[in-house]
Amino acid sequence: MSKASALRPITIDNVNYVWRVRSLGPHAVALSVWLAQKSRGNQELRVRVRFDDPWLNYGPIITAPPERVREVFVLEPLTPARVRQIILAALQAGWNPSGGGAALTFEWVNDATLQPIPSALP
Repeated sequence: MSKASALRPITIDNVNYVWRVRSLGPHAVALSVWLAQKSRGNQELRVRVRFDDPWLNYGPIITAPPERVREVFVLEPLTPARVRQIILAALQAGWNPSGGGAALTFEWVNDATLQPIPSALP
């Protein structure tokens, strides 16, 4: 995965967002989401997502017992479907994209829940 990716559009319930993914190292990526229409009053969503980059973890992945690879490593990259799931969960958790303020920072846990992170992602 490249260091940073271009902004990608996504529409959820007739609201247009843009999102970007960047690497946080061999075991995680950072997802950033904003409203597509830029405004000073918008609040950024930042989510740390576990992703064991296959290129950076090649040795441990190929030496792991094949039946345990899916159990130990998270190899599924962020897709628009997962981003949609994360945005919907963030909205339920209180993210107000047009509300302004400091970025709201979470960790995506077990591919199902958002957990607040006290320290912001870089």
